[in-house]
Amino acid sequence: MIGVDTNVLLRLLIEEDSEQCARSRAFFSQRTARDPAFVSSIVLAELIWHLRRRFRYTNDTILRVLGTMTQSAEFRFEHGDKLRAFLAEQTRTPSDVADAMIAWSSLAANCDQIVTFDKRSAKKIPSMELLA
Repeated sequence: MIGVDTNVLLRLLIEEDSEQCARSRAFFSQRTARDPAFVSSIVLAELIWHLRRRFRYTNDTILRVLGTMTQSAEFRFEHGDKLRAFLAEQTRTPSDVADAMIAWSSLAANCDQIVTFDKRSAKKIPSMELLA
């Protein structure tokens, strides 16, 4: 398994630099279920941010891209099973994905609670609580 940085994933999806795009696509064409690309939560959060802010992808398009990637055997995602189930829920947005990854990482680190000032996250993510 080989870990990838956000810029390598972006070059797979967006042809901004033709040489890097070609190298990224060649790299991903060699990935298999036995030798997948690992996508960490941090890389996924950065990818979502860049797709939305820099490249103006819509929420639906971002969720469709993530759904396709998480169903592919050539990718392995940190918290992959949770992420796939989370994305299957129809009321999700790309921002919800980042908040969920924060919660999953905190729970994996044995945190007792996850606090936020984000009222929406506290409602949507069961392990998050408003900091009062």
